[in-house]
Amino acid sequence: MKKHVYLFDESSRASTYGVGTYIRQITVCLTDISELTVHVVHIGADVEHFEIKEMQGYDLYNIPQYCIPMEGKTNFYQRNIYYLIRSNCSCSDSDKFIFMFNYSHHISLINHLREGFPGSCFYFVIHYQNWCFSLNGDVARFKHIIHSNDISTLPSSEQEVYNSFLRDKELYQIVDKVICLSEFTLSLLAEEYGVSRNKLMLIYNGLQDERKILAVEERNLLRKQYHFSSKEKIVLFVGRLDVIKGIDTLILSFKDLLQRNCNYRLLVVGDGDFSSRLSRCGTDWNKITFTGRLNKEQLYDFYQIADIGVMPSMHEQCSYVAIEMMMFGLPMVVSTTPGLKGMMRNGDFGYTFDMEKDSEKSKNELTDLIIKVLKAPLRKREKMKSLSRSSYEEKYSVQEMQKKYLNLIFPEQ
Repeated sequence: MKKHVYLFDESSRASTYGVGTYIRQITVCLTDISELTVHVVHIGADVEHFEIKEMQGYDLYNIPQYCIPMEGKTNFYQRNIYYLIRSNCSCSDSDKFIFMFNYSHHISLINHLREGFPGSCFYFVIHYQNWCFSLNGDVARFKHIIHSNDISTLPSSEQEVYNSFLRDKELYQIVDKVICLSEFTLSLLAEEYGVSRNKLMLIYNGLQDERKILAVEERNLLRKQYHFSSKEKIVLFVGRLDVIKGIDTLILSFKDLLQRNCNYRLLVVGDGDFSSRLSRCGTDWNKITFTGRLNKEQLYDFYQIADIGVMPSMHEQCSYVAIEMMMFGLPMVVSTTPGLKGMMRNGDFGYTFDMEKDSEKSKNELTDLIIKVLKAPLRKREKMKSLSRSSYEEKYSVQEMQKKYLNLIFPEQ
């Protein structure tokens, strides 16, 4: 008996970042397992016609983007995706199917597949929830909205948050397992969405270890290659230039840092709204480097030369950026947003602070903690680097991720 695993991806901004990284890592986890065949279904691919390509260890289903206006027709599009999967499925009667979804708007496709593949397993992985973007991760406000006595009295934006909550709640009920990437999300689903704890699983994201250990001389040569001075202390931010990532607060904090020491450099890696961020830099442009989105090799070079990683996000799940920083042994300063707080305890290999949008207190606390890390004695900084790396090895390696997913897929073993 074979088990066929279908992983659903989609061309989108989320796929470019966290979800895309997840798909690559889960594919690594599940390929080369003799009892499994893996199929990655790429919805909205940049192809003219539907195609199936044999990749290394899995089949890739490229499903083209729709070419007509889809308002009110999403169900038909997802129904046709089901037909493509059904008609290209070659297996024996004893084979089992596992469908793993990553996007909440695929609920229609899930329903079609449940009807067409009775007895199959359906898993949903929560990479993000829409209310987090609408409310900048404000959990208290979210709970106030969903417990409102009269939804009709709420502003239209909050009514949409409530409707999104209902759609997600329906989705979590129709799948067999909901995979949460953080303890916070697991508790939220159990307490606010009414999802049975037997249906919930906590599986952290994992990442293949691609760190190369560089000698001091090699690290300085790499800095020189990118025209950074060996004397500069490099503060690294990686992520979308969105309000929810806290980039505006970080820029203002960094401007304060420069008042104390001019040998600091802020590296901002990621794409988004550059113009509004540049306007915040004022006369400090030459100390803040915006790289745009980088390929993995260049990004990993920056992890090698950075002195500290900073994540002032207002919401995260199980951040791949944080995992990458740990993989490279970076000391960190992160916000206490639930998804990050669970990844690093205050004082372990960095510090946490309360992040509030446009808050002077948050900005000042961030500034003080960055300085605390950068001015720590060498022995202290080396210990932080070691603990950062150890956290990656113990909790966020691809081997740990693989172990937990195989336990999910083969519960009988």
